[in-house]
Order: sequence, then structure tokens, then C-alpha cells
Amino acid sequence: MAFPLVTLSIKNRPFLNNILISKENIVVEGANNAIDIYEIIHKMVPMTDKTIYTKEKVFELIQQQKGNIPVQYSKSQKFWTEKNQTCGKYPKLFDLNFNNHHWQFFKTVNGSYFYILSAFYDNRTLLNNKPVVRILSMISTLKPYIKPYCQFWFKELKQPIFIKLSSSNYIWVKGWGNYKEGILQPYLLTCDIPRTNIKMVPASVSLVESPCDNAKTNINVINNQPALGVKQNIAVCVKGLDLLRVDFSVRLVEWLELLYLLGVNKVIMYELEVHPNISKVLSYYQTKGFIDVIPLTLPGTQPNFKDIRHRYLKEKYVFRRQNEVIPYNDCFYRNMNNYKYISLLDTDEVIMPRKNITTWTKLLDIIQLNDNKHRSHSSFIFRNVYTMPSMTELQGYNQDIPTYMHMLRNVYRSVNYTKPGAYIKAFHNTERILTLHNHFPFACIGGQCSAYSVNTNDAHLMHYRDDCVAELKKVCNQFKKFTVRDENIWRYKEKLSNNTFNVLFRLGFFDYVIGTPNTKWLNSGFSHYFKNK
Repeated sequence: MAFPLVTLSIKNRPFLNNILISKENIVVEGANNAIDIYEIIHKMVPMTDKTIYTKEKVFELIQQQKGNIPVQYSKSQKFWTEKNQTCGKYPKLFDLNFNNHHWQFFKTVNGSYFYILSAFYDNRTLLNNKPVVRILSMISTLKPYIKPYCQFWFKELKQPIFIKLSSSNYIWVKGWGNYKEGILQPYLLTCDIPRTNIKMVPASVSLVESPCDNAKTNINVINNQPALGVKQNIAVCVKGLDLLRVDFSVRLVEWLELLYLLGVNKVIMYELEVHPNISKVLSYYQTKGFIDVIPLTLPGTQPNFKDIRHRYLKEKYVFRRQNEVIPYNDCFYRNMNNYKYISLLDTDEVIMPRKNITTWTKLLDIIQLNDNKHRSHSSFIFRNVYTMPSMTELQGYNQDIPTYMHMLRNVYRSVNYTKPGAYIKAFHNTERILTLHNHFPFACIGGQCSAYSVNTNDAHLMHYRDDCVAELKKVCNQFKKFTVRDENIWRYKEKLSNNTFNVLFRLGFFDYVIGTPNTKWLNSGFSHYFKNK
């Protein structure tokens, strides 16, 4: 029997669990009275997920979550054989030492722990055809006193290749604190690809203490390449977001929309834990292809319970800073082949072009025109200037701008910049950087890093804060007292306002009905959106 399209609803829905399903309690819209309601109900099939998850499908999902487990585990492990009967066996999946979702580890005989997040194939031009594998790790000792071996697994070979660690770069400064044995230290470990294998890219790498040790780690080697074979201009990396109890979603939309208008190609964001509204925003921009979101945890015995981890990172300031350099460098290496420049920004910062320069692409053109050594510079740096709500509140806000547009409303900034080299941000040249911090590079390929300071008449770093950073609290008045009106952001006013509103509306952040008194503030730009929706 073919049933007509009907709509069923239950009367007294709040008490659904306590009512009896009967003709008196069911409302049928669009049904012929002759149809037996019970027959309709009995023919209904609940909608469930009928996806079949094969081993290959599961590992595809793992790769989408940016996991470090080699995809080869979705296939037969008989492809690889041991070097001999007792040496170099390909590690079984459940013989690996998993620290947590995103980290593997191995322990040396002297008690050192190596916690490994990711590994990357690096064959940049300045390496002169001497490719290497870079491994991002946190080590429980001040340095790797015992140099481990890299056990390379190539798809083209049935046996592993062993090579001793060639170098280790400390991604920290001793004077910043926590330079103690037993505290996890951030390192970039490097193993050369043997000359006999330089035409091949390892599928994965294991760290072992001696060549013939049975590995307890196996890390997928990432070798991301641009889809069309050409690097795009610039991407932005954002450290691990820890905003579980803070709803920063509306300001995040405004920030992302401004970066889009500035010509940013991609934003890569690391996520520890965020508010549900922020998750909604991140999912939207992921779907649009503008951002990538990479989940993140802390290694070792550090807490990963949501609220405890948040408190830990807030109270353990130096520990937090040491943990942050790992995702910064992970982001750099994941994207070094896809973009010419990488910028590390917080979500309250924008590198703002000035005068008639409206995009980062045009800004780079100006920089390279002014800097005749731009090809040799590792970074183009921008001086930091504060803008705070208290600065604009003294002068009064523009009433034509919606109250939720934080950056667009706050157009008064400090006249004084922070000292040269302090609290700067940069465009980092992906061909030259070896390791970096959120403000500047630590090490570069071929020797000392060199930076070009961009003229503040061309661009500067607008830092949208409520107050100065802790280190500047004593001198903060010199920034707050002397202010100037800076309307550079208003060049994007109409597009930024409309785009931000459109996204917030689509995501359900407004509880308004168009045409009611609550919506008198809508301008013609927003009205145009609804006419064309």
C-alpha cells in the first residue's frame, strides 16, 4: 500500500515519555481519514547510520584528524620484513607506545622520554638536494644525551633503513625559564635521508636507541605538496585554542572575515578545547575551505582533562609557552610547501596595511620593492601597537557600526609602539625557517636568521587587547594616555560588516524576525542580503 505524504506530531510533547501512543495523542496532517494510523507507525523505519566502516575507512578518518599513525596499518603488514631474524621488525600497531590521542613515545636506557607529535619530509631548495626528515618532539631531559636512530620505512623497500640522528634544535631560550632536567623540552630532531635513497620519501619513521631495536614508535612522514604545483602566497597559524568557558565566537568571525578580505589564503588553527559556539564557527569555515582545524593534546604526564588543563595552562605560564612552540612549528612544516609565507597570529591581532595598501599581497609587493635583499631575509617583521576599548570609549563609539563588531568599532590606538623587536609579528619565509617562536625565528637554514623591519607607514600589528601584557603593566599608561584615531580598518567597513552579519545569521546567532522593531538597526547592506538570500 502506498501512503500519502503525512506529518505526524505528538500532543503534549513535554510529557512524551509518559504518554500512551494512541489515536487521541497523535495529530496527522495530510493523511486520509481512511488510513489506519497504526499501520503508518508500524511501517516507519528509524533513521540510523548504516555506514560500513572498513579498516581502510577508519584509517582515512584518522588521517583526516591529523593523526600521526601511518596509513600502512590499514593494509597488510607483510609488505615489510625484518632486516634479519632478530633486527628491524616493522612494529605492530598495538606494540606502539601511545601517550595519548596525538603523541607516541619511547624511553631510552638512561630514562629519557621522547614524546613525538609529527614528522616531515624536508627537501627545500636551500638544502641542496640533501633531503631530511624533521621530527617534532618533547624530551624529558635538557638535551638528547643518547642520540637515537631513525628507522626509515620506504614503500619501495621491504626492509628498513637506519641512520643516526644528525642534529637536534632546541626550540626555546634557556633564560626564559624551565631549563631543568625532568621538565619536557621542545626539540626539532633531524635525520638525513641516506644518499642511496634520496629519490625516495619515507612512508614513516621510528625512533630507536640502537639500529636493531624493535621500534615502539612509528610516525607517519608528512609531505604535503601544493595541488597545482605552485605555492600560494600566505597562510596564518594559530596556537592551540583553549577557550572552553569563553564564548569568543562572534569576535572570531569578525577576525576571520577580516583576514579573508586581506587576502589570506588559509588559516590553520590548533584546538585544545573550545566553547560549542566556537566549534560551530570553526566547522562553518572548515566547510568553506578557509581554515583547517587540527586537534591537539599535551604530551607526557601533563593534564588533558578539559578544565584541569585550562587551569594548568593559565597558572603554569612558562609550561604553556613551551608547549605552544610545538604546534607553531608543526603548522609551519605542514604548510611550508604550500605557501610562500607563514604568519603566526593570535585571534586578537591583525597585521594591518596602511595608506593605499589594502591586501597582504600588495603589502608583500611593496616590501620586496623596498627591500633589495628580500630573497635572503627569513622574516618581514611588523611593530606592535595597542588598541583598547578604553581608548575609544573616551572619544565615543560610531553609532553606525553594530555593537558586536569589536575591531571595527575600536578605532583609537596608542600613538606609541612597543619597543622595536618587542611583541612583533612577522611574515616568515618558508624557504628559510628551520624553527620559530610566535614572535621570531629561532634558527634558519644556512646559518643566522635575518629580518627586515617593515616601515610603520606601510603596515603595523594592530593588537586588540583590554589591557597591556603583564610585563608592560607598569608602563601601560604611556600607551593608554597618548592615542590617535586610526580608521584604516574602515576601508573594509561595508564588506566586513555585511560578511560578518551574514555568517552570524546563517549560524543562528541572531534571535530576530526581520521587520520587527528589534531589527531597526539593519542597514541597506544587510537588507540586500535578505533580498538575495
